[in-house]
Amino acid sequence: MPTSLSSQKEEHRHSLLRNLGFPPKTRALILMDISDSTIREFLQRVGAELSISFVLSDGSLTEKSQYLAFDAFISDEKSGFLDMISLVQSGVTPILPKQNAFVSNFTEFDPMKFTGNAFLFDTIEPYHIFEKIIRYLENIRYPGDKRTLSKNLEKTF
Repeated sequence: MPTSLSSQKEEHRHSLLRNLGFPPKTRALILMDISDSTIREFLQRVGAELSISFVLSDGSLTEKSQYLAFDAFISDEKSGFLDMISLVQSGVTPILPKQNAFVSNFTEFDPMKFTGNAFLFDTIEPYHIFEKIIRYLENIRYPGDKRTLSKNLEKTF
């Protein structure tokens, strides 16, 4: 019997956490592609307080083979490192600027209306991005919201 995407994700996630030396109780494993070092440092500092582990994207083939392990990805879309289609097809939740390369494919997640497939920030600014990370964490805490988000992601590409 083939294993489900969620069990595959969980297996890959635990393996990557172990290989990178992150705590097994990591709340979220997020792939980060933010070019501004000040924003990266801010997110890593506050993320540590919330048990979030960030992996900085380098666009390597090794990283792409690990997409399935990530819970979410954050990008300002300046580097071009991320293969967003593959990430979404791997069930990785996007946290992106409202104006992004796939603007017609991503809408703000709204659990009350069962719509949306991403968390979209207005400006590339630390607190706007942090707010979307918090919204993501709040929504995945509830199994129904997490299921809805996953189903909406599956329909994206």
